[in-house]
Amino acid sequence: MFLRQEQGVLLDQLGRRDPLIAEIYAGGLRAFADDTNPYRFQLSAHAFRELIAHCLRMTGEKVVFGDGMKQRLVPVKDAFQALKRTNQLAPGPTSQPSGVSDTLIEALNDFFEWSDNNRGENRKKTALMLTQLAGPGPALPSDVVADEISEWMESDGYFKRVAHNIQRAERDDLVAKLYAVEDILLRRLQPRPVSDLDEIDALIEEGEDAD
Repeated sequence: MFLRQEQGVLLDQLGRRDPLIAEIYAGGLRAFADDTNPYRFQLSAHAFRELIAHCLRMTGEKVVFGDGMKQRLVPVKDAFQALKRTNQLAPGPTSQPSGVSDTLIEALNDFFEWSDNNRGENRKKTALMLTQLAGPGPALPSDVVADEISEWMESDGYFKRVAHNIQRAERDDLVAKLYAVEDILLRRLQPRPVSDLDEIDALIEEGEDAD
């Protein structure tokens, strides 16, 4: 079932923190490993997006699902359908609407404003969640954390698109996104021993002395 040794370690760590999340993760790995199932990539992607969504449970916070893209597109779709109906009722068969309706413009403005704000807010929430997962201990460098937040969100989006059949799944792409999420979790759930950190500090000092 495992593609690499680290997955067994992560499964054990997740089981210690939250058995439900461990089950979700194990289910995704099993689905991915079933090469007799032509739909295995979509099923495993669904499990992995659930893994990401429920990691907040391990911080003690309640998982709350806010407005998603589908809900936010409802007023845009309604306004567009209303515009189409207006066009169909035009007096001549070749008539075209003189412009976009105010309702559609307002709906689009609201949607794009939400999209911009929501991405920034999601990034803040992701940063907080990953910080809480790590618990007390030496903090990771800020540039590493920033890259990890981006990788986490990109992987989440990828798994959602594959799970919903929006994007065609390629094995190597799915594995790369999975490895990214696993590595981020491992760095927080199984931090390096203090002795390793001391060795890293010593190497840094040697480099500074050499300069």
